[in-house]
Amino acid sequence: MAELMKPNHLNPGSDGVQELFDDHRIALMQYGLSLASRDRVEDGIQDLFLKLCQSPQLISRMQDPLSYLKTSLRRSLLKTIIEERKNTGDLSQLREIGVISFERKLIEKQSTEDRAQKVQSALAQLSAGQRTILAMRFYRGMSYDDIAAKLDITKRTVYNQVHNSMCKLRGLL
Repeated sequence: MAELMKPNHLNPGSDGVQELFDDHRIALMQYGLSLASRDRVEDGIQDLFLKLCQSPQLISRMQDPLSYLKTSLRRSLLKTIIEERKNTGDLSQLREIGVISFERKLIEKQSTEDRAQKVQSALAQLSAGQRTILAMRFYRGMSYDDIAAKLDITKRTVYNQVHNSMCKLRGLL
């Protein structure tokens, strides 16, 4: 790592690359270590900055240098790990490094919103008493005994109402 932290391994003529390295090497190392081993991260950072030395025009197009560098490092590490694991057939733990795309996040968010809307619609089809008992049991965490005492009904009635409500919700969802 000491070798990586010395900026003199970069092309001295590339002032922009040198400045990027000086400004972001520690943040990149910390980020990389959350994804892979120290050796792999050091190699990935060196490869990244060597690529920038070979193509300095990339620097002028960066709007957010740290985000660009982190993304490039993550992709480089993922590519290296995939290549190594293809040979061994072990592709486990690759999701830890991979990043969920924006589209996938949007789809998951919409799916979650759709599910929430379906649950609200299903809950609306329950009676007020059933909704009250479910809220007391699952949202407030009250025991069956506490619900029965609070509503002045038997514990068996609470059990039955919860059971019937859950069956109805399962059928609606």
